[in-house]
Amino acid sequence: MQLLLLISVKYNINNLLFYIQKHNHIDFFSIDIDGNDYWILKNLDLTNINCVCLEYNHWLGPDVKKTIPYNEEHNFIDNGFFGASLIAYDELMNKKNFKLIGIDSSGTNAFFVKSKFSYLFKVLDPIKSFKSVGRLYSEQQKKKIFKNIQNFNFIDV
Repeated sequence: MQLLLLISVKYNINNLLFYIQKHNHIDFFSIDIDGNDYWILKNLDLTNINCVCLEYNHWLGPDVKKTIPYNEEHNFIDNGFFGASLIAYDELMNKKNFKLIGIDSSGTNAFFVKSKFSYLFKVLDPIKSFKSVGRLYSEQQKKKIFKNIQNFNFIDV
C-alpha cells in the first residue's frame, strides 16, 4: 500500500498529508524518497508546516540547479541519479517562503524553516554551506558515480 501512495503522491500529496494530520499543522516534516522528492515538494502546500528536512543530491555539487525528471517508476540505485541539488531546493523553498538554516554533518540533509521563524537562526547560503557525503565512498566508487552523473538525464530547474 505504501508503494501505491508514493506513485500517486505528486498529485495528491496535500490531501494525503492533511487528511492524516488531525490538526492540519505540522512542526517538522521530512521528505526522503530517493527520487521524485523535488516534484513532490513543488506540489506540496507548506502553509501549515514550520520546518522541512530534505535529502539533497550531493553528487550534483554546490552550484547547479538540477533534478531528475518526474518518473513514477523511479527506483533508487546508489549511482547518483536521484533527487535534486541543494541550490535547486533552496530556490524552490525560497519561493515557498522558507529559508535554509542547517545542513547535517553527513552532507545529506538540508533543513528549512518558515521565513517568519528565520530570525531565530542564521540563514545559510546554499553554496557556502554545501557538504558532500563523498567521504563515505572509496575513490573508485566516487569516480564511477561522477562518470554516471554525466550520462544521466538531469534537468535544469
